[in-house]
Amino acid sequence: MYLFRTLAIALLPFPALAADFVTPPLVLEDFGIFCPRETSGTREAPGTERGFIELIEGEVHPDFSGNVVPGTLGIGFGIRFMLEPGQGERVVDVVTTHPPMGPRGTTEERYDSLVNDFSASISLFTFDDPYEVVLGEWSFAVEMDGVEVLRKTFTVVPEGDTLVSPSLCKGPAMMM
Repeated sequence: MYLFRTLAIALLPFPALAADFVTPPLVLEDFGIFCPRETSGTREAPGTERGFIELIEGEVHPDFSGNVVPGTLGIGFGIRFMLEPGQGERVVDVVTTHPPMGPRGTTEERYDSLVNDFSASISLFTFDDPYEVVLGEWSFAVEMDGVEVLRKTFTVVPEGDTLVSPSLCKGPAMMM
């Protein structure tokens, strides 16, 4: 009877979710949740919902470890990645997928980025506007020459369904 139930459950239709992975020559340095940050400018990115990405200067690290994100204005989440030593520099495509958002129901955002082997690059999404706070599965992927070499998945949940909250962003840093 137990085997029958296990087989029956295994045969239920579940959506196919892409598993997280990273393959050479890319290295996933870190991932997590970020407190609000000052931006240093913008860069045109026509493959995104807003048509641009915001730039952040300096060495940026997640403030909280994990991939369950509170859907709250000002909170960001994402990945830090770089090339393995000896790989030099490459242009990659960063692809963020998420549930439909905005007036066009956008589900994928894409822009190019220069990645190297001596300093980590960062790709993060910050909830700047209420329409961007979309609950569900989000993922960040990096493509090299059209081949996906990194994928990291996050789940955005209602504020209060996770221990991370914007109030924890006030005061001294909790992670180093």
